[in-house]
Amino acid sequence: MSMSLASTFELTDRTVNRPGWLRQRLRRSRPADCGWSEQNRAFINQILKSQLTGKTALPYGLGMEHAAYRDVIKMLAEGRLRSLDSRWQGDEWPSIKAKADLLASLYLSRLDERNQLVDLMMKHADEKAYGAEVMAVIISTACLSSNHLWRALGLQHRDQLRALLLHNYPSLATANTQDMRWKKFFYRQLCESGGDYVCRAPSCQECATFAECFGPED
Repeated sequence: MSMSLASTFELTDRTVNRPGWLRQRLRRSRPADCGWSEQNRAFINQILKSQLTGKTALPYGLGMEHAAYRDVIKMLAEGRLRSLDSRWQGDEWPSIKAKADLLASLYLSRLDERNQLVDLMMKHADEKAYGAEVMAVIISTACLSSNHLWRALGLQHRDQLRALLLHNYPSLATANTQDMRWKKFFYRQLCESGGDYVCRAPSCQECATFAECFGPED
């Protein structure tokens, strides 16, 4: 049986508090799924389906602690996705599981970076958007991929990503006034806030890689 590394891919550094942070946030908010908006329920099911069928750049567990992932599956996953998740534990789909394991292994070396992104998003989270914590972990994990962010998440197009961000982190999403590519925008925000990521250009207009940050994401 393929063993995923996702259970070790957890929130552990000081910027997102401590191990178990996500699960504690989930359980402290509401015990049932009734608090989740229709938008976030739809997004989480779409991303789950995409990951379990090998159509994302996410590890098994979506970057969540194992216990928190099990809670999300129990609360939110549609029946067919629970079935897919159960089958994942067997010997089916070896190539898809090998890809997920490789992603988890690669991302483990970038936990501090991922957690800085989680922290950035949570500073802008809409208090009424239950599940924003889960989405912050998933989106930040997908940011570690070299793919366009909407593709890494298994969404259908970039507009879906914008809708997800507006629903959960409206002040962060609306700050992207120049339609910068989302990953580039997030890292620019880290740079401006004094995080470990440093953009070498004094301004976007003076940057030699301007075209990499702006323009279509097909």
